[in-house]
Amino acid sequence: RAAPGATLTLIGLGPEQARVDTGLLVRRQLTLRGSLIYDHPGDFAATVAAPPPSPGRVLRASYPFEEVAEAFRAAREVPGKTWIRLD
Repeated sequence: RAAPGATLTLIGLGPEQARVDTGLLVRRQLTLRGSLIYDHPGDFAATVAAPPPSPGRVLRASYPFEEVAEAFRAAREVPGKTWIRLD
């Protein structure tokens, strides 16, 4: 269910080995990270239950491709992500 290009985190160790479809990871350009130690299950449960952040909290600036130089200059100063539109 992860979006293409997403990073997935495998938390902890289970009683069985997980089977991973490496073809799916490659085709969808997913990144899989392992996390061996995690002892705050309440934090994890709250994060999973919370609504996802709105794109406006992450995407702070958008520029057309013709203004790519300005986009790179502004990216140094604007917090969050800068988007360059290719339309």
